[in-house]
Amino acid sequence: QWHELLEIYQQKLVHTDNADNRLEIQFKIAQLLEDLLDEPQGAIQVYCDILENDQGQSESLQALTRLYEGEEMYSDLAQVYERQIDAAHGDEAITIQLRLGEVREMRLGEGAQALSIYQSVLADAPENEGVRFALERLMQDPDLKADAAASLAPVYTDRDDWSSLIDAYEIQQDMAEDSEQRIGFLHKIAHL
Repeated sequence: QWHELLEIYQQKLVHTDNADNRLEIQFKIAQLLEDLLDEPQGAIQVYCDILENDQGQSESLQALTRLYEGEEMYSDLAQVYERQIDAAHGDEAITIQLRLGEVREMRLGEGAQALSIYQSVLADAPENEGVRFALERLMQDPDLKADAAASLAPVYTDRDDWSSLIDAYEIQQDMAEDSEQRIGFLHKIAHL
């Protein structure tokens, strides 16, 4: 019976010229595909079609976020987050940036891009706990730990978190390229 309803909606869509009515029918088709017919790929295609005609359609972006996550289509999910960031402001933009960073870091293996995203969030919201935790996670990555530690040092200073600041300086000291830099970090540690 749901397939019959889908056919009816598709026929209505073909014969409807009004943009608002077309949009309403497309949403019904996408919801039917996703919720009742268990065809997430079909729903994804319909939501993408909606976005082609209406770039600012936040409901479609939210649905694609959910579907791409469920289908483990992380590259596409990252693209949706990038589009959402462009339209978001304040705390909402920060939350989406953190999600994008996590997808890049944990799902796509793009730690350097994640680091860049986290550093951007840190510049806008240095008190954000989520970005601090994300950068601390990157301090475990051999290739990124020095940059992550350098990003976190001012945060630890502002929080009077001397133990964590020492850890950050020690990482930077270990990764320093020359003895002068290493000595500089040892002096910073000694002054704490």
